[in-house]
Amino acid sequence: MDNFEFLTRDSSILGPHHLDEFIRVWADYDPKATGYIKYTDMFEMLRKMEPPLGFGKNCPARLAYKRLIQMNMPVNDQKCVRFGTTLMALIRTSLEIKMIQKEDSCYATYQDQKQLDGELRKEIQIAWPSLDQKQLDELITPQTDHPDLTGKVEF
Repeated sequence: MDNFEFLTRDSSILGPHHLDEFIRVWADYDPKATGYIKYTDMFEMLRKMEPPLGFGKNCPARLAYKRLIQMNMPVNDQKCVRFGTTLMALIRTSLEIKMIQKEDSCYATYQDQKQLDGELRKEIQIAWPSLDQKQLDELITPQTDHPDLTGKVEF
């Protein structure tokens, strides 16, 4: 039964094996285990990971860059992204947790995504009340009131 389950499981469903792959591939870019990698390595790293977390090597660059933009990752002063933040953004975009749906993206604005981010932040605070603001900001990028230059968010 275990062999049958293993052979017939849907690899597109997010599971522990995806976390293992993420950790393994991340380690290639962070050999000193600092917990950070250069944001410029993200594209290449995610192409080495198979979906649903990664892009896979056959993913068209245009789709990969759209997903990177959708992830809305904070970059620190050293132009690096954090391990936990990256993992959370990958899970969120893979499972479309509080994200603008693709069919609605033509009509979505920056404010729409900002509202969804706020809802997710509230849900996380309810689930983990001891989580401080800095830790929450590392999981969900805090929204600033910068002007929306395009007027629309396209995915």
